[in-house]
Amino acid sequence: MSKQPHKNLLDIIKEKKEDFEWYPTTNEIIQALYISIYDEEKKNRFTDFPSVSMLDIGAGDGNVFREMDHLYKNTQDKKDGLKVTSAYAIEKSNTLIQAMDPDVFVIGTDFWNQTLVDKKVDIVFSNPPYSSYSQWSEKVIKESLSKFIYLVIPERWEEDKRITHALDQRDADAEVVGSFSFEDSEYRKARAKVHLLKISLASKVRHRSSTCNIDPFNLWFKETYAFKDEAPKEESIQDKAETLNNLVPGKSLVERLEELYNQELLHLHANYQSIATLDADLLREMGISKKMMIEGLKLKIENTKNVYWQELFNNLDTITSRLTKKSRESLLGTLTEHTSVDFSVSNAYGIIIWVIKNANKYYDAQLLKLYEDLSKVENIRNYKSNKRIISDDWRFLKEGYSHYALDYRIVLTFYGLIDTEYAYQAVNGLGNAAADFIDDIKTVANNLGFSITSSVSDSSMQWVSQHKNNFMQKTTHGKIPLKVGTKTNLGKIEDVVYQDENGCYQYFVGGYWTHWDSIKTEDDIFVEIKTFKNGNLHAKFNTQFMKKLNIEAARLNKWIKTPQEASDEFDISTEEANEYFGSSYTLTPSSVSNLLPSLV
Repeated sequence: MSKQPHKNLLDIIKEKKEDFEWYPTTNEIIQALYISIYDEEKKNRFTDFPSVSMLDIGAGDGNVFREMDHLYKNTQDKKDGLKVTSAYAIEKSNTLIQAMDPDVFVIGTDFWNQTLVDKKVDIVFSNPPYSSYSQWSEKVIKESLSKFIYLVIPERWEEDKRITHALDQRDADAEVVGSFSFEDSEYRKARAKVHLLKISLASKVRHRSSTCNIDPFNLWFKETYAFKDEAPKEESIQDKAETLNNLVPGKSLVERLEELYNQELLHLHANYQSIATLDADLLREMGISKKMMIEGLKLKIENTKNVYWQELFNNLDTITSRLTKKSRESLLGTLTEHTSVDFSVSNAYGIIIWVIKNANKYYDAQLLKLYEDLSKVENIRNYKSNKRIISDDWRFLKEGYSHYALDYRIVLTFYGLIDTEYAYQAVNGLGNAAADFIDDIKTVANNLGFSITSSVSDSSMQWVSQHKNNFMQKTTHGKIPLKVGTKTNLGKIEDVVYQDENGCYQYFVGGYWTHWDSIKTEDDIFVEIKTFKNGNLHAKFNTQFMKKLNIEAARLNKWIKTPQEASDEFDISTEEANEYFGSSYTLTPSSVSNLLPSLV
């Protein structure tokens, strides 16, 4: 059995007034759900490894996905298991959203303000609030764009006119998978007797193509817009060209975007409502048909959502600036795939929480990836406790080799490092692969507290054989004074004075008073890089950076568990170990408070 929700979670949501009748689905119901979906997938998709995308409406803390994943992982032969490859949720409670696993993508918060007609998944599941199960189920049935719906609803559902009418409108078949009770629930007991109801939205011959008998968007369109007749001709669709330079007043970026978005949708709906009141003859003369309006409205809504979500994503630089190139492309790619979600402050909050959870996973993963890329035989040394011998004839580290540290002097090899044949393959003369790798190092270093001011493309950089290029880090010499006698790039410091009018220190070097930001010491060098014609790149890193990188990689790899172990293995002081252990940047909701100050 999978891990149960935290025993205090229910108390927490009650205290925060976020208990919207949350009765977590029992493991018995989830197991029946799992088996039913598996049987349908094996029967209709003819695949050896059944998998589905799934939306849970009113998902709570995501326990349905958690238990289904547990059932899949405990299947000996994966051919006999069902994997949920894409997990989506709609949940109103911010506390429960934050309790979900990071791989659950929240596509909405307020169910009643969501449209489901454009949320294409294989399975829609919902265990709705008992007090509003009728209206809730009606909306799910009428709007879901899926092959199957599974509802956990009271046994009296067959007598409910809303539900039976919705089933008729969708030409859907309903089948009771099983009868259950919440009296012995593992999470929250109730006297409710319920059915797990399976609703088939596609005829059997269509299951493989995931085509619904009745398109939910068409149904929604017909109910929303009343036409007197149809017009057969097609309508050309103009691409949306909306700029967001002149935002309306609001408390935050998202609130301003939401206001613009709602105004645009209201205007769009008003236009279509106006067209719908015209006589059929006039519509025919204009070449407008109901079919064309359905497709046109669908496309305009999709484009409108996409524009506003993209504008939000473009303002996530607080998060994306700390991602390496591949991590950034992966995260933004995932977000871009889900721009069909309705744009609202609450939905933006749910998505940003998802971003925060996954961004921290990316931050850790990219640090470990960099560490692995730097881990060549010639660049490492064993822990004190690691007595294994690295053979001289090893060209690469053996797979699974562990408990080692990187030296602060690193040698790497790149194809087309310098003197590349094509200019477009280089940045300032340095090959693209090496330039990207250096940028990734700077990104990881930034997450460890180092602010590097130099760039590969700086005019001072000369990427030629055996030339030394120094990447400098931001200094604090204006606020924290250097000592007299310290060696600098301009000579030894002869005197130091604090200027009250400027609020910073000035230095007397080589017979001149010099502003602090012109003074550089050896400790200000983040990394010294030399390149060679044979493709070798020699890097000499700041020792503090390498200590932090070694300790954080060891912590994430679980090679060490405490600062004291770090002190013992790396031969550093206890003070340094305590400072460096767990020093990698962690994103929190407060990091994006400029986007949603009223919620985070």
